[in-house]
Amino acid sequence: MRANHILSLKGYEEKRRALLSTQKNKSVFDSENLMYLLVIEVLSQEEFSKYDVVLHFPLRNLILDFENLTPEEERYAKHHSTHLDFVIFNKLGKNPVLAIEVDGYEYHRKDSRKAERDVMKNDILEKYGIPLVRFSTTGSGEKDKLITVLNTMSN
Repeated sequence: MRANHILSLKGYEEKRRALLSTQKNKSVFDSENLMYLLVIEVLSQEEFSKYDVVLHFPLRNLILDFENLTPEEERYAKHHSTHLDFVIFNKLGKNPVLAIEVDGYEYHRKDSRKAERDVMKNDILEKYGIPLVRFSTTGSGEKDKLITVLNTMSN
């Protein structure tokens, strides 16, 4: 089974567990481990070989100057536990080209504190011109979506 069909495996828990059992986990969340495998698979394609990925990248390490942020955004961005699930960066200049978030059930609850922080994270990244793509753990077509986004950035 290939990683591009894994995030939306409703009803396929055994296959998902089998795939994960053969991999060294990078995260405590299965959804992030599966997304990591998908990202690695996509980046192994020749046209994306100039990119690499980092898991759980602290937001405070991505932003060098916090002057564009509100005081609340700055507190959030500097917090030790605020991170991006994945950052894809250009190997040559080490500059970030895309942030990826894997959103579980809490993301869909618009009244949750998590949803509020996600909106703040979206706003912060937009202020600094860092593209963000969100993948739902209940979504489908993740591989095609990632390839489309990377192709758009390469043009």
